[in-house]
Amino acid sequence: MNFKNLIKKISSIIICLIALLTATSQKPLFKSFPLDSMGIIPYQLYTTIEGVTHMTSSIGIWKLKGHQFDGPAVGDGRLYDSKGRQQHQTVKIRNYLAEDSIRGMAQGGQDSVFYFVAHDNFFLWRPNGEFGGWGWPYFNFPKTSPVSKIWIDDDNTLFVGTIKDNFYLIKNAANKKAWKGIEVGPDKEGNYTVTKGALPVTQIVLQPSTGVYSFAQDATDKNIVWIGTNLGLFKYNKQTQKINSIDPVNQTGITITEIYTGENGNIWFSTLEKGMGVYNLTHQTTRY
Repeated sequence: MNFKNLIKKISSIIICLIALLTATSQKPLFKSFPLDSMGIIPYQLYTTIEGVTHMTSSIGIWKLKGHQFDGPAVGDGRLYDSKGRQQHQTVKIRNYLAEDSIRGMAQGGQDSVFYFVAHDNFFLWRPNGEFGGWGWPYFNFPKTSPVSKIWIDDDNTLFVGTIKDNFYLIKNAANKKAWKGIEVGPDKEGNYTVTKGALPVTQIVLQPSTGVYSFAQDATDKNIVWIGTNLGLFKYNKQTQKINSIDPVNQTGITITEIYTGENGNIWFSTLEKGMGVYNLTHQTTRY
């Protein structure tokens, strides 16, 4: 190594040390949030395409404002028509986004609709991921185990994973115009329900009593969805309805929590048991 290169390297190290010391001497950009001491359980952080970060928790949904979270969001739980008039006064008043434990969020589809799901599997949506009121679901979700994950594909289909009842598909759920022709009202117990024109909810069974925790669209074929479960990795074809168990992964007995398909030829995933893993599509091999 010549003298000039040595000087350059030493200068670079000094600059990095000065930047590090300067950064650590300043106040932190974000304030700490004492969730545990307040009895609040955080579940999920989600940044929308509009650049707004939300956090779900045991007492509702929060929004990042400046350097701290603000919330929870408040609403009165009443049904209103397009002119702001209250409808179906017999429906129970319920503060869904502040009173409830919000377990999941997802944004997607051609309209970039933003969905939430509460602890009792009740769904709400917003027309975008930044502001505006929230709407009621176009479907009646069946009685199942708690929802573990929601995801929206490019075709406006809402995918709903559950803890032990596999997953469900609601086609067109992320289309804002799907509301046309739908009528809503209270059931016998005063809860919100779609009384006419509800979108069909279809259950997809990978294997009996499977818990589903992640979804990801294939990098090259939009009809292929990769699914992470407590029984490993699966591949689902939306067009043919074919299901494939990825045996090189599933023989190891792992639970997959997240999937990344952005690298051509590889499916990356996180697990509870073995950390990060990658499945090579060409050689059908797995590395951790």
